[in-house]
Amino acid sequence: PRPTLQGLAVSILDHDTGDLNVVGLRVVNRVTVRTHSVIASYRFEACLLEDGLWHGGPPPAFDHAGGLTLLRCVIRGAVGMTVGSLTMESDTVNAAGGMSFHAIDPIRVSNCWFRDSPIGLELFIRTGGASVEVVGSEFENCDIGLRVNDNDNSAPVLVQKNRFQNCRDWGVRVEQVGGMRVFGNTAWRCGVGFGAWYSRGSTLVIGNTATESTSHGIEILNDGFDFDIQDNVVLGCSGSGIRVVDYEYGGDYVRRITANTSALNQGAGFDLTVYNPYQQTFAYDVSRNVGHGNGGPGLKWTLTGPGAPTLGCNDWFANTAGA
Repeated sequence: PRPTLQGLAVSILDHDTGDLNVVGLRVVNRVTVRTHSVIASYRFEACLLEDGLWHGGPPPAFDHAGGLTLLRCVIRGAVGMTVGSLTMESDTVNAAGGMSFHAIDPIRVSNCWFRDSPIGLELFIRTGGASVEVVGSEFENCDIGLRVNDNDNSAPVLVQKNRFQNCRDWGVRVEQVGGMRVFGNTAWRCGVGFGAWYSRGSTLVIGNTATESTSHGIEILNDGFDFDIQDNVVLGCSGSGIRVVDYEYGGDYVRRITANTSALNQGAGFDLTVYNPYQQTFAYDVSRNVGHGNGGPGLKWTLTGPGAPTLGCNDWFANTAGA
């Protein structure tokens, strides 16, 4: 068994350097961290934190927050931290009050398990220089599995090979970032399986599977930038399988929906809405898709202004509202 403490307060002062390491402890009450160092960082390894992790006193300034590493920890209770960088690896998180970080530097989360929480993991990016990678993790029985929001609209985000299960509102919700890649994930019985909203860079949603969503399987809200929705499988959702809402302002951007399968959904297989208030010329590649057995049409196309998608070798069949 781990040595047990009733509480723990960690302080990193102005001129402290190097890492502060906490290894192999069980802490019954909330761990508090005070930090005011530009270059120091703190690391928890193989710890059981029964009541979460929080700042003691007001949150630090971002450039004095230090880096946080959580390695092979079990975390219960709420977590709310302002950090420089964040690394999480092989942690189990059952944070009844949610887990939320504000960060300015790179974030990497790998092989973790988030469960039974309002938000499994919530990341707020507050200035340029950050990037986000969430890889190989599981999110289960949350309201929102993973949420990423970028105040600066500049951070690139990678969400890859994760599993989202029974996340009631969203499996993934990524908003206003500097480009997003959602690759090879699965979502089962979530609200919206994968949601990508208003990226200020390319949105790539490739090779994912969403089944039995209580809303849409995949939902993209695009503000005139590139998007590529490719090789996804969406089945048995209560809304549309793949829904895209796009605002066109002109420019030579890639807009591609190809090689997806969307079947047995209550809404449309593919629901594409384009707002084109300035009458811009644009091109959409909608090709090599399968839409089968949906309650709505295989492809629903709604356009404000001129234009039409380029259709090629799609297979729409046995949809209640036709092709």
